[in-house]
Amino acid sequence: MTAQSRPAPVIGVLFPLSVVFFEFATFISNDMIMPGMPAVAHDLGAQSVGVISLALSAALMGNIGTQWLLGPLSDALGRRPVFLAGVVIFTLSCFAGMAVQSMWQFILLRAVQGAGGAFTMAVGYPAIQEAFEEKRAVRTISLMANVSLLAPIVGPVAGALVVTVFSWRVIFLLIALVSLVAFAGLWKSMPKSRQRTLSFRFHIVRTLRGYRRCLMNRELLSGSFALGFIFGMLMIWIALSPIGLIERQGLTPLSYALWQLPVFAGLVGGNLLLSQIVYRVEIERLIAISISCIAAGAMLAVALTWGNQDFRWLIPGVTISSFGMGIGFGGLMRRTLFAVPGSSKGAVAAFINTVFMFVGIALVEGCKHFYLVYGMEAIAATLGFCAAGAMVSLAVRRHARSGLAVSAG
Repeated sequence: MTAQSRPAPVIGVLFPLSVVFFEFATFISNDMIMPGMPAVAHDLGAQSVGVISLALSAALMGNIGTQWLLGPLSDALGRRPVFLAGVVIFTLSCFAGMAVQSMWQFILLRAVQGAGGAFTMAVGYPAIQEAFEEKRAVRTISLMANVSLLAPIVGPVAGALVVTVFSWRVIFLLIALVSLVAFAGLWKSMPKSRQRTLSFRFHIVRTLRGYRRCLMNRELLSGSFALGFIFGMLMIWIALSPIGLIERQGLTPLSYALWQLPVFAGLVGGNLLLSQIVYRVEIERLIAISISCIAAGAMLAVALTWGNQDFRWLIPGVTISSFGMGIGFGGLMRRTLFAVPGSSKGAVAAFINTVFMFVGIALVEGCKHFYLVYGMEAIAATLGFCAAGAMVSLAVRRHARSGLAVSAG
C-alpha cells in the first residue's frame, strides 16, 4: 500500500508515533541500563569503572558504523523494508542481552543494539521529512522528541527500580517488548517512499562519491559539526553521571535517577516551546536562540564546578543547555539535511549522523579520560569547549549560507 492509498490518520499519526516508539526503545536501552552499569560491571567481572561509559560509546560506535550504509541502502531499496529490518535486528539483540556472560560480550551486544538504533536516524526520520513540508516536519519531529525524551526521564528511574528488584538482564526483556509493539505499528502504517527508489541500484562507488560531495559542502559539514558539539554536551552528562554520582559520590541508583530529571525536563521544555513557536519564529532565529542558551548553560556549569568536585553542581548549567538544545536541534538538523539540493536524503542524513555522533563519541571518551585523572575541572573545560565549538561551527555555516545567497543572487 502506498502513502497515497493509506488513510490520512495512519500516515499522519500512527506512522510517526510508531517511529518514535521504536526510537523510545533505542533511547531507553541506554537510559535504563546506565543506573545498572555498576552492577553489570561487577557481575561480568569488569576491572575498571571506565567500561561504564565505554558501553554507551560502543552503542554510539555501532550506530555510526552503519549510518553510512543505511541511508543509501534505503534510497535504493525503499525506506520501509530497510527500517523494518532494523527493528528486527534491534529486537533480537535485546533478547540476546539476557544471555551475555562477559563484559566484552556485553559491549559487543551494545554495539549491535546501537546499529539497530541507527535505522531511526538514517531511515525513519528522512521518511518523515519526506512526508511533510518544512514547518510541519519540524513541528512533528519536535512533538516526537517530547515522546522519545521520556526515555531519559523515565529510563533511569525505571532502570533503577528494575535493578533494585530484579536483575539488570530483565531490562533487555522489557525493551524488546517495546520494540515489538513499534514493529507492529510500523508494519501497519509505514508508507513506501514517494520516489521509485528501486530504479536506483546501490553502488559503493556512487555512494562514496555522494559522501565526498557532502564533505565538500561547507554548510552541511559545519552544520553537522555544530550538531555534534551540541549532542556531545548531553552525551557527556549521560555517560559520566553514573561514574560521578554512583561510583564517586556513593548515590543509590534511584537517587542517581532522580538527579537526571532536571536535565531532561529542560530538554522536554525546549521541545515544548519549539512546538508552540515554530510557525511564528524563523528557523534561523530559533537556532540563534538555541545556541545562546547552550553557551549560557556551559558558562554556568564552568562557574559552578571549577574547583568543586560535587558532580551535582553540573545540573543547573546542563539543564539550561538542554533547554537550548530542545529549541534548536530539530531546526538545525532540518536545515542541514536540506543543505545539498536534489541529493538523496537518506545518504545526507547518514552523513550528518555519522559526523555528529563521531564528534560526540570523541568528546565523551576524551572527557572521561581527563575526568578520571583531573576531576570536575576536566568536565567543565570540555563543556566550555563544546559550546565554543558549536558557536564557531554555526559561524562557519552562516558564512557558507551567505556565500550561497550571494551566488544565487
